[in-house]
Amino acid sequence: MRLIRNTRGISRLLLIVLLLVAFVLGVVLSYVWTMSYYAPLEFQLPTKGTVSIERVQFSPQDTSRFNVTILNPSFSPSSVSVKRVAALTTDQVVHYPSQVTPSLPHPLALGESQTFDCDWDWARYTGQAITVLAWVQDGSGPTLEVETPFVGLVISKFEFDSAISVDRFNLTIQNSESSATHVNITSISIDSILISSEKVVQGLPYAVAMSESVKFTCLFNWTDYQGESVTVVVRTLQGYRAERTERTPHWLRITEPVFNVTYSDHFNITIWNTATSLSNVTVTQVSVAAEGEPTYTVAMTAPSLPQPLPKNSTIQQLKCYWNWNASKGKRVTITASTSEGFTASYSTVLPA
Repeated sequence: MRLIRNTRGISRLLLIVLLLVAFVLGVVLSYVWTMSYYAPLEFQLPTKGTVSIERVQFSPQDTSRFNVTILNPSFSPSSVSVKRVAALTTDQVVHYPSQVTPSLPHPLALGESQTFDCDWDWARYTGQAITVLAWVQDGSGPTLEVETPFVGLVISKFEFDSAISVDRFNLTIQNSESSATHVNITSISIDSILISSEKVVQGLPYAVAMSESVKFTCLFNWTDYQGESVTVVVRTLQGYRAERTERTPHWLRITEPVFNVTYSDHFNITIWNTATSLSNVTVTQVSVAAEGEPTYTVAMTAPSLPQPLPKNSTIQQLKCYWNWNASKGKRVTITASTSEGFTASYSTVLPA
C-alpha cells in the first residue's frame, strides 16, 4: 500500500514538472517567432545616406544669422554631401540663407558632424517657431523645430506737441521684461529720414535693458508734416526693429479754395490758425504753383497782407489775384506763409 501511494505521489510531481517545462518552452518559442518577424524591421540599417540635425542656435544678440549642426551617424551606410539648408517659418515661407559657411555642398564622413553658419535675417520672427531643414545628396533630409529668442521691442509713445515746439518730437521705447536680451538703439528715422545721432538728445547708440523704458527727444522740424500721418522707425545693433505711425497736429490750415469759372482772374481762400497752434501768426504771403509752371506769388486785397492771425481764428475769403484761365484742368498747390516760418498748403484740380 505504501508503494502504491509513493508511485501516485511521484506521478503527480512528474506531471507538474512536465507542465512547467511545456509552459516555459511555449513562451520561448512564442518569443522567438515574434522576434523573427519584427526584429529585421526594427534593426534594419538604412540603405541610403541619412543625417540628423543635432542642434540649432539663434543668438538673441545677432538676428542676421543662425547656426545648425548636422551629423552623419556612424550607422549610416556611407559618407554624404549636404546640399542645402533652409528655414521654414509659421507663414509657410521657406527662407534660404544668402550665404552658408562652410559653403555647400559639403561632404560629411561617417560619424562626422559639422556646424554651418547661415546668413538669414530672422528679426521679424522673434519668439516664433522655426523649422530648420537640410537636404543631402541621394539621401534623406532631416528637420528640427526650434523657437527663436523673444525680444519685445516697441515704441509705446510717439508725441508731437506744437505748444512746446515744432522743432522736436518725443518717443518712448520699451524693451519687454520677457525679452531675452538688452538692445542697443543705433538709429531713429521719421518717414525714411534718418535723424543724425547728434540730434537725438539722449545720444546714440543707447542701451535699453530688459524691462526698461526710455524716452527719447529728437530734434526735427516737422512743420511740413502738419496734419499728416508719419512713421517713426527704430533700429538696434542686434537687428531688431520697431515702428509706429501717428498723425501730427494741424495748426495752420487752408480750407477749400473757391475758383469761380466766371471770374478766372482770382480765387478765394480761407486761412485758419487752429486752437492747437504754437502761437499767433502773421500771414505774409500766398503763392500758387500749377503743374508744369513756375510758382507765382499772388497779390491780394480784402484784406491785404501782412495780416495777423491769432490762435483759433480765421481770415475769411482772402481774395487772391491770379489769372488761372490758361491753367484750367491742371492740379495746383496753394501755399500760405507766415513771418514766423510756418506754412500751410492745399492741392486741388482747377475747374475745366
